[in-house]
Amino acid sequence: MGDGEEGLPGRGADAARLPSQVCAGTIYTMRQREPYDRIQAEGDDCAVTPGGAEVAPWSFPLLGLDVSPSMIGLALAESAAALPQPLFTYTRVTRSQDLAQCVAWVQRYQVQGVVLGLPLNMDGSAGARAQWMQRFRRELHARIPIPVLLQDERLSTVEAEEILIAQGLGREARAARIDAVAAALILERFLQIGARPGGS
Repeated sequence: MGDGEEGLPGRGADAARLPSQVCAGTIYTMRQREPYDRIQAEGDDCAVTPGGAEVAPWSFPLLGLDVSPSMIGLALAESAAALPQPLFTYTRVTRSQDLAQCVAWVQRYQVQGVVLGLPLNMDGSAGARAQWMQRFRRELHARIPIPVLLQDERLSTVEAEEILIAQGLGREARAARIDAVAAALILERFLQIGARPGGS
C-alpha cells in the first residue's frame, strides 16, 4: 500500500507546542499504576515485562512517540530519575515524510533510543493498527543506529484526555496536545514497568 494507508493515514503538516502548565508532575500524579502484559510481536525490538521487573540500563535521553492516524506526539525522558516531558505534536503528512521527520527528531534531541506506543486491542491482541506500527518501527529502525522499542499504549489517550480536562483546557486545545501528553505517559509506563532488548 502507499503512504498514509494501512490503518494510520496521515495528512497536513504543522506543529503545536504544549503550554508549560501541562507538566510531567501532573502526569505522574494522575497515572494509573497497573501492570501490563508482555509484548511478544514478531520483529519487535523489545518485549515489555510485567510490573515489578527490573528496568534495563537504557542510555538517555529517550524519545517517546505516540503515532495516531493524523498526529505524532513527542515526549522526552532525560534520565531514569526525571519524569518524561511532553514536547509538541506534529501533523502527519505521508509515512515516508513522517519517518524522515522522526530521524530529524532523533538527531535534534540526540536521543539514545526511541519508544513507540503500540496500539494493541484491549484484549492484548495485535490488530491492524498494531501491525502497522510494527512495520513503522522496522522502517524507522532501518534508518537510525539506535534501539526502536515498542510499549503497550492501551488507555494512554484516555489518561491524557483526563489530564488535559483537569487542566481546564477546551476541546480544541486538548486535541492539539493530547498526543504529546500520551507520548509522555507511554514513556513513563515504559520506564516504570521496564523493558528488555529483543531481536532486531
